[in-house]
Amino acid sequence: MREVLVAAPALVIASLGVSCTVGPDYQPPVTLAAPAWPEPMEGGLSSSEVDLRTWWRAFNDPQLDSLVDRALSGSLDLREAAARVREARSLRGVASADLLPSVDARASAEYERSSKNTEFGGPGGSPGETSELYQAGFDASWEIDAFGGIRRAVEAADADLESAVESARNARVTLVSEVARNYVEHRSFQARLAIAEQNVGLQQETLAVSESRLTAGFAGELEVAQARSLLESTRSQIPVLTTGLRQAAFRLDVLLGLPVGTLTPELASAHPV
Repeated sequence: MREVLVAAPALVIASLGVSCTVGPDYQPPVTLAAPAWPEPMEGGLSSSEVDLRTWWRAFNDPQLDSLVDRALSGSLDLREAAARVREARSLRGVASADLLPSVDARASAEYERSSKNTEFGGPGGSPGETSELYQAGFDASWEIDAFGGIRRAVEAADADLESAVESARNARVTLVSEVARNYVEHRSFQARLAIAEQNVGLQQETLAVSESRLTAGFAGELEVAQARSLLESTRSQIPVLTTGLRQAAFRLDVLLGLPVGTLTPELASAHPV
């Protein structure tokens, strides 16, 4: 009876401590966003999650689709992000396990033989008889989270898990957007370079005509100088466009984890996006 009376105050204190959780309640950060779109969305536009996850397929470009798929499957950044998600999930499981009872089971066996010279034999036996002894134990303990420390640890683990998941999603979105942006830039440089080279050919013909007119006395030096200046200006754009084209291809190599220059032959054939 004395043990019961002694234990009662401890139980009362523990029960009162349950309502006194350590630290303030977690409040998620406030997201600053407009309550609604200023104008309704036009017909034909879709904001479904499925479309957003594969938005680059709206270009209907098989080569872009292939580049994105290869980037997603071979990106070390995405693998690292996925590993952080798995780690956060494991740590969350460890933290929440402290709220559950812990169980300890043990067993032992002994084999003994009593001496024939003794007056009494083993348990339930006679002198000189062998006997086997078995012992088993089963203990269960449950730590009361009186001050909410374990629950706070679980909440922190939940927050870390959510952060890891969102970081993985952000890495995926960033990778896809960079692949698509550099692919579009590459195609843009290709088109501009083709136009510049075509203009060089046309302007060379114009310069030749102006020089012929000058020889025949139908044009002056100014016309020839203007034609030559326009030709040289167009020619000066070609190295700049060529450099931009190569850099866009090299960036795609890096995004796909390939040696620099690997995609250059694959992207050589120009076509509109």
